[in-house]
Amino acid sequence: MPINFAVNYSKELAELVQAGQVNIDYFKCPAWPELVADAQKICQVYVHFP
Repeated sequence: MPINFAVNYSKELAELVQAGQVNIDYFKCPAWPELVADAQKICQVYVHFP
């Protein structure tokens, strides 16, 4: 069974992922539509709910 690597979304981390300096499988985000939309532009998103 493969293990996926998920990290909390931030603009700084998003820049590193886009530059190829960090490799992740998912961003973790709260259920905030604008934040989820921004993160989805870069990679898959795991939404965590309260």
